[in-house]
Amino acid sequence: VKELEVEFKKRKLDETTVCSAEKDRSLETIKRTSEVELNNQRLHIRRKYKLTQKYNFDLWMDYLKSELMNNELLDVIDSNIESPENLTELKVAKRKSLVKDIIINHLDENYHKRILHEKNPKEILKKLRGYKKSEINVTHASVRARLYQIKMVKDEKVSNFCERFDSIIREYELCEDAVPLTEQEIRSAFYQAVSINVPELRNVDLIRRQTNLKEMSIDEIKSFMMQLEAETKSKIEEKIEKPEIKAQRAAAE
Repeated sequence: VKELEVEFKKRKLDETTVCSAEKDRSLETIKRTSEVELNNQRLHIRRKYKLTQKYNFDLWMDYLKSELMNNELLDVIDSNIESPENLTELKVAKRKSLVKDIIINHLDENYHKRILHEKNPKEILKKLRGYKKSEINVTHASVRARLYQIKMVKDEKVSNFCERFDSIIREYELCEDAVPLTEQEIRSAFYQAVSINVPELRNVDLIRRQTNLKEMSIDEIKSFMMQLEAETKSKIEEKIEKPEIKAQRAAAE
């Protein structure tokens, strides 16, 4: 009887061991399957971003790093990220090539041509940053120059000129690392642009400074010009109004 009990317990122990081993294998299979599915999901993430002359480089880099991180390739361009262990020379080359392909996929034709023969992703990014920096400096200078060169054309509607002027301000503010324009700079540029064709503005601004010791703000200048334009338009309409209509209006009054 004791021998039968011992045999029974031994079989139960063997069955438990087998079940435990099968359970471990099942868990390992589930883990590997989950990892494969996660990697597949990562590889299928697609972001629509492209480096162009007007696109912010830092924003572009943020998208790129996010994509590389999702594909476990960020270490290729970032030395602070630890690379996977035991990579063969062939695997290292393939990972660099893949990162280069990802970068190229998010460049416009202009920037692609500039790094055409470069293979190292880190060098590619270094060159792109340099190109963008030189372009930004030129853009800053050129946009600021346009701000002080713009002039109001004779008989141009105030609203049309304001839109032309404001569009230059918006363009400047979109420049990467642009030094913010002060309110005084904007006001000065606007005043110089319109005062030649609006002599009344000089007189009003002079009186304002003599009485209040404070010059007109850019909003006050725009408001004055709008009012002046409306009054001028009204006077012109009165001059060309037909005599009979003018007589009828006078009689009605």
